[in-house]
Formats: sequence, structure tokens, C-alpha cells
Amino acid sequence: MQHQIIDNPWQQKRQMYKLVFRIILLSISEWMSKLFGQSSPRPKSILEQELEKRDPTKPIKFGHKCIWAAVKTEDTNSLLKALRLEKQRKANWVEGKLQARNGEIFVLPPIEGWILILGWGLPEPGYMEGRERAQRFLNGLSQKFGEAQMFGNFRGSGSAFWMKSVDGNTERLYYIGDGNSFIEGEPTSVEMKWDLIDTNSKDAEQEEYWEKMLYPDAEHVLEVAKAWSLNPMELEEKENVGEYGYLGRLKLK
Repeated sequence: MQHQIIDNPWQQKRQMYKLVFRIILLSISEWMSKLFGQSSPRPKSILEQELEKRDPTKPIKFGHKCIWAAVKTEDTNSLLKALRLEKQRKANWVEGKLQARNGEIFVLPPIEGWILILGWGLPEPGYMEGRERAQRFLNGLSQKFGEAQMFGNFRGSGSAFWMKSVDGNTERLYYIGDGNSFIEGEPTSVEMKWDLIDTNSKDAEQEEYWEKMLYPDAEHVLEVAKAWSLNPMELEEKENVGEYGYLGRLKLK
């Protein structure tokens, strides 16, 4: 016996309504999932948990796996005017330290004749364009304030660098990492006690060269920083330091 197919318009409409209803339910379910997913708090990192325990008005040290600059001035207003930060705002030490890891820069209060600037928003001279950008940035500051420096170290790429600019000119640049290096100027007195590796040297082609030469790390960067200006790992030992600095984004040319 053959089954007959009944072409019932009401049944067709009913099936269509069911399909539309299912689509609406799926859409609502997906929207609610995204809504509650976005509102769920992100797990806090170890750094965030530690910083929450700190007095936000007291200095916080740094110097490992980061990049910072030092400008020879105590005139915060003049420095902020020179930096021309986007979304500039006042910030305490805890907020400054956290946001400096998210593409912004934290302009610290003056310390012993210097103002330090911390953050991944600073130009990093690890490649040709970056080096040129970093030099323009630093030379521009030293032209206005007499001297400016920049430091950094990154464990992932095994890189370390230090730069010094005086009166608008780069006097010293030492960068090494990822198998390349940028070196300008003569070693300063603090560097002369080390046999620093130069990957561009002809001797670097010899295996024994790497065994006898020094590949700098964060501790060497901090030692140079201390000799030139300030070691940021010693900030918590400083007295009479301001409670607030300034946050913002640096618009690089």
C-alpha cells in the first residue's frame, strides 16, 4: 500500500513557524552565552594579585622583562608636553605598573634629578625601523632636556639593550638579541670591564668567540642603568618620592 503525500498549507506553515522559532532560540542562546561570557571576570595574574596588596602611593621597583627610559629633568609638566600622550591621566604606582604592560607608558614622579618612563608603549630598537624610531624618540628628548636614556631586556628573545642620547645625538647604543646586534658609539666606563658580544664582528664566526665573550642579561642592563642614571630595582629604597605619576599612550613617528 502506498502512502499518499498530503499537501496541507497549514502543516507547511506550522513547520515553517517551528523552524523560525528554533532559529530565534539559538540566536538568543548564543547572545546570552556571549553576554555572560564577557561579564565573567578574567582570572587575575600573579602580578595583579601581588600588586593589589601594595600601597598604591609607594614606589614599586621594576627592571626585568620590561623597557624603560630615563630623562634628565624634574619638570614633569615640560616632559608631558614633550611626550604629547594620548588619553593622558594621573595614576598611582599600582595602576601605572599594570597599564605599562598593556601598551601604555607610565611617567613616574621625579627621582633624584631624573624622570623614568616605563612601558611597552616605548619604541624598542630590536629591528631597523624600531631602532630608527627609538633614536628619533630619544634624541628628541635629549635635545629638549640635555640627556635621555633607554633600557630593556626580554627573556623570550634573549635580548638586552641600552641607549644614551646627549644634546640630540645618540652617543651610545648597544642592542643584542635574536642573532643580531645594533652597536653605535664607544663603550662607556661601566661597559669597559666586560667583553661584550658583537654579532656583527668577523670573530663571531668562530665558535671560541662565543665562549669567551659576554652575552649580557637583565643584570648587566640594570648595572648600566645605575651607572648612567637610576637602577629601577632600587626605587623602593628611595625616600620622598611622589605618590602619583601619569599614564597615556605614546604616538610615535
